[in-house]
Amino acid sequence: MSSLRNRLLLTMTLGMGIVLLLAGDALDRMIWASMIAEFDESLTNTAKTMAGLVEQEGNRLDLEFEELEMAEFQRNNRPSYYQIRLANGGAVARSPSLKSGDLTSPSPPAAASPIADTQLPDGRSGRMITLTFQARADHESPPQGEPAQLVLAVARDLHNSQTAMRRMRIALAIVGLVTTLITIIILACLVYVGLKPADALARRIGDIDERDLAARIETRNCPDELRPIAERLNALLERLAGAFDREKTMTANVAHELRTPLAGLRSTLEVTLTQSRDEATYTGAMRDCLEICKQSQSLLETLLTLARLDAGAESTYLERIDVAQLLHDAWTPFIASATIKSLNVTRHVEPDLAAISDISKLRLVCRNLFENAVYYADADGAVEISARTHDGNLQIVVSNSGSRVKAEDAHRVFARFWRGDAARSQDANHRGIGLSLCARVVEHLSGEISVESTNGGRFIVKMTIPNSNG
Repeated sequence: MSSLRNRLLLTMTLGMGIVLLLAGDALDRMIWASMIAEFDESLTNTAKTMAGLVEQEGNRLDLEFEELEMAEFQRNNRPSYYQIRLANGGAVARSPSLKSGDLTSPSPPAAASPIADTQLPDGRSGRMITLTFQARADHESPPQGEPAQLVLAVARDLHNSQTAMRRMRIALAIVGLVTTLITIIILACLVYVGLKPADALARRIGDIDERDLAARIETRNCPDELRPIAERLNALLERLAGAFDREKTMTANVAHELRTPLAGLRSTLEVTLTQSRDEATYTGAMRDCLEICKQSQSLLETLLTLARLDAGAESTYLERIDVAQLLHDAWTPFIASATIKSLNVTRHVEPDLAAISDISKLRLVCRNLFENAVYYADADGAVEISARTHDGNLQIVVSNSGSRVKAEDAHRVFARFWRGDAARSQDANHRGIGLSLCARVVEHLSGEISVESTNGGRFIVKMTIPNSNG
């Protein structure tokens, strides 16, 4: 059953049915207990009356109640029964309805429960009271010695009580069924009305498409139960809108970045082909075209790596890494550039530092960080590289002087194609995706990376890679 409305209705109906059954059972027990108590009271009064009408004249017992009109002990249809016997077991009298039979009763009867359920001689179910009493002595002819100890048993069927109880149960069942039906109808209406906000929310969500991601769901009049859903949907829409905007921006930036080298390549070829030239000119043009192709290839490889990371298609190969050797290999391609800019380069690596991670991905991150530091450092500036064990993890910090990134914009350096230095925004070698790639690789390695741009012009990148082995 997939409908929430039907589930609620079924659940509430079952709950109400269980409550009604429990209440009906309790009421049935109470009514039956009340009827049995009333029945036992009548049976007790009858027995006490009969016991009070037994008189002993000398050695003879006079049953005065036999002179009364007690039709219930004489009728053929559903008669009642009584039996009087001596305490020592000898029978004294029995009702005409009993004929030659006997009433089975405790001897002596249990004082705590003189009334008990029994099966009457004709097979009907009933109740029987057993009283032990002393015959009333006649004043004119008193008995010799103590009056006789007698046991009186009176039994009566439960037909009237059982019939009344059956009728009561039928009435209760009918009332319960009608109540259930009426309640189901009322609950269905209440559930329908109560779930209208959910229907309205569903319609509002259905009206939102990819062209309307700026729309938000109104939460002011939303029920408390639906407000968290609406708020989370709004947060999801905001994330989706941001993702779509980033995708559009990235598409535009990629188109722009590819158009620039292609335009340069075409321009170089067209100029070269406008007239015949010497071998040296052709060779120079081919070198220019080759450099443009290398730059375009680098861009495409970076974008491809980012795409694989975003799709979760990039694998990780763990191995033991000599961190000092890793940093040396990653720094080697930038020694010449650092020398040309007269940079003061310092490295601080913890002795015998090793880690367990993916060496190719760590090398890629370090090369991008070193390239960024060397490129944006000011002439005669400084670049600092450090590596150490921090809380059992590998921590690498790269910083450079000459930062022009505002402190409040530092977090934006991981955005793709974002450049903090507008003067260099047209540089083909630095397109604003190196640090984006670093962030995604570090995230892929379950690490953390952060940046800080100080007022003193220091740009600091700190990354922490887990599973280090120091």
